[in-house]
Amino acid sequence: MTEAGPGPEIMRSRHQQVEIQPAGRLRVAVVLLLLAASMSQGPEACAGVMAALHAADTPVFDADLPVFFEDGAARIDLAVCVHHPQLQFERSASGDYVARAKVHLKLARKGEVALDLEQLFVVQAADEAAAVDPERFALFELSRPVEPGLWAVTVQVEDLQGTVGLAHERSEAHGVLSVPVPPPSGSYLSDVEFRWSLPDGSELPAPERLYGVRQDTLIVYAELNRVDQDRTAVAVRIEDPAFGYAQGDTLWVKGSGPRRAFRYRLALGSFPEGSYRLTMIPLREGAACRQGDFAVSWDIEGVADTGRNPALEIRLLFEGEERQRLLALPRSGQVAALNAFWARHDPTPGTRANELYERFLRRVDHAERFFSEQGTPGALSARGRVYIRFGPPAQKQIEVLPNDSRDLQEAVVKVHDPTQVDRAGWMAKTAIPLNSGGIEARQDLRRIAPGSAITQAAFELWIYDGVGDPLFADQAAGWTEGVDLRFLFVDALGTGVYRLETSNDPFHQN
Repeated sequence: MTEAGPGPEIMRSRHQQVEIQPAGRLRVAVVLLLLAASMSQGPEACAGVMAALHAADTPVFDADLPVFFEDGAARIDLAVCVHHPQLQFERSASGDYVARAKVHLKLARKGEVALDLEQLFVVQAADEAAAVDPERFALFELSRPVEPGLWAVTVQVEDLQGTVGLAHERSEAHGVLSVPVPPPSGSYLSDVEFRWSLPDGSELPAPERLYGVRQDTLIVYAELNRVDQDRTAVAVRIEDPAFGYAQGDTLWVKGSGPRRAFRYRLALGSFPEGSYRLTMIPLREGAACRQGDFAVSWDIEGVADTGRNPALEIRLLFEGEERQRLLALPRSGQVAALNAFWARHDPTPGTRANELYERFLRRVDHAERFFSEQGTPGALSARGRVYIRFGPPAQKQIEVLPNDSRDLQEAVVKVHDPTQVDRAGWMAKTAIPLNSGGIEARQDLRRIAPGSAITQAAFELWIYDGVGDPLFADQAAGWTEGVDLRFLFVDALGTGVYRLETSNDPFHQN
């Protein structure tokens, strides 16, 4: 088993301890009993959120909302983890560095708002190095009662010192929160809370639910309510949904009373990198299980890379059900899945560098810098997606203020008829070779009034030599040799938002 090194230094803005008597524990293997118990799980199998919430914008953060009970009433304990490089620190008069953030929590469903609250947090660092250390993070905590049922949950973090334009940097994470109704009789289990242990022996919530190279022991905290006997068995199942791996244990929670706390610890040194699901089931008739997803990563660089945007990569690389499955994973699970994807496509396996991934990142960076449109990341814009897939075009025809309606009409024809010639004379429209040193004429798009006729709209016609430089070989499949790939992007409303109007790409639906 890998030796667990000291955890990252953690600064907490607030910490609440739930005062509950500790429970003893005895773990024995009981796979058959566990499988039998899993057949009788009740309808409220998933309390809290199955996977941790993740915000991919700035500031990047992870949030978890386990559900606990006090005197039969439910409460959520929101924990939000923001890594220091995502917060703007300023030096105070006393010489230390301070960041200020606001956390906004909203729970709502049709016709009802359960919670809509904001709380300010102050994060302090002793010096400038500590303020940008990726191994330090701020943990914000809120605890509030909530009524049973399904709730749409929104968590927003606003950096009160970091700005973009005239507004503060802020990001949101969305999910669905399930708050169960306690049964009228018998024992019932709280949600599970994933934790990390610190060198001093204390524990903290781990919203990212990431284990492995940072911490090789899984720690799960839970509470058993309405305990009416000296020992209560709780079955534990850990499975890999993708490959069917499973491991079963049984915990014996000792003692009786209104509420008993217990912890489940499991060494993960032999676990392969990937995403896993933990299920806990009190072995009592009719008792519902509680579930939660977590991830294991043994990649030191991947764990430390807090600036990576795995959700953006997934949207660019996958489609359909596979995309939705990966987006539903916690950030750590997304990173593990992407690492496996890029390893399969590494043109030089066995070397440290993955040239294909590096080329992908360069194209994403270019798209983010030059093709952002009214809140849409440049990589997800129509022009950005094409640039990432096929690289820079050999020629561009850019018309910000077309002379008349025939300009756009001719561009549409050129997409599908490469023999179309440009008009002669002073109204000639010729594509500008990118390697010719010519300067692309760009004018203020605001001069085009919104609602202008589409035949008079600004547009860009991209022309490739053949299929250009496709990122993946299969992106050129089905292409006719000797024909140039062409894309026509149109700003129909004059707002600077270009949509892909038409293309001769066989994968594009005109």
